[in-house]
Amino acid sequence: MTHRLDLLETAAELRVRVQGVVDSAALGSLRAAVAQARGRRTVVVIDASCDIDLGVIDELRGLEVAELRAESPYLARWLDESAATTPKEDEHDR
Repeated sequence: MTHRLDLLETAAELRVRVQGVVDSAALGSLRAAVAQARGRRTVVVIDASCDIDLGVIDELRGLEVAELRAESPYLARWLDESAATTPKEDEHDR
């Protein structure tokens, strides 16, 4: 399985929706898309159905974007900068 990036561009904003597998290849594509922003507000939305390679979580956190949003509440906690570096499963996610 691969990844897919859907770009929605306006004069003021670039919104990138990520679907599929989020791994190092997807991260490279995402960085390239974010580089296109050229001073516009950039929002990255990660689809709830994405399969995330845990090795890219810190790199996702480090993207220079105005907003990094995960549609999955569980992934949103992983991406929260105050969260631990290694995501842990809790009772509610079983």
